[in-house]
Amino acid sequence: MSAPVSAPVGAYDPRVTPIRGGVAARSLEGVVPADRYVDPTPMQVRAPLAGLRQGPEGGAELADQLLFGELFDVLESQDGWAWGQARRDGYVGWTPLEALSPEIHTPTHRVAALRTYAFAEPSLKTRLRGLYSLNALVTVEAEDERACKAFRAMLMKEFGEGGVRGAATACERLKPVPIAP
Repeated sequence: MSAPVSAPVGAYDPRVTPIRGGVAARSLEGVVPADRYVDPTPMQVRAPLAGLRQGPEGGAELADQLLFGELFDVLESQDGWAWGQARRDGYVGWTPLEALSPEIHTPTHRVAALRTYAFAEPSLKTRLRGLYSLNALVTVEAEDERACKAFRAMLMKEFGEGGVRGAATACERLKPVPIAP
């Protein structure tokens, strides 16, 4: 039996390697030394945009941004912040827990425009639900000649747990995407 592979401290990129303060992702066991290895808890971004920061505070350096619908593997949480790794680009950092949801929905579409607004109903005169950026991931549950109804399982904080579960946006601003399981 061969000895486990290990990397010397500093031989990995901390921007994309989920290890800090003696805690590492279980996938790194035998690869990097750590006091404790933890299994990630998958969560989905429910805010239109969430900062991924170097530390658990709003003033910490911004390392990356998470878009609506992205998956984020949480390894630890403290004081309203989650530390983990973004699945889309692999970046590691802290993001507000309120921007995440444990309820995960498979996206069917991505935002294909630089920005798109989502409204409560298929009309520009209804309440604005959010501004979504290019490549945000949504689940479309219905389409008609006026709009696409995107499933809003991951409610924004201001709508509360009993809030509206749908949002409408222009269908031409969304493109179907093949999503691997």
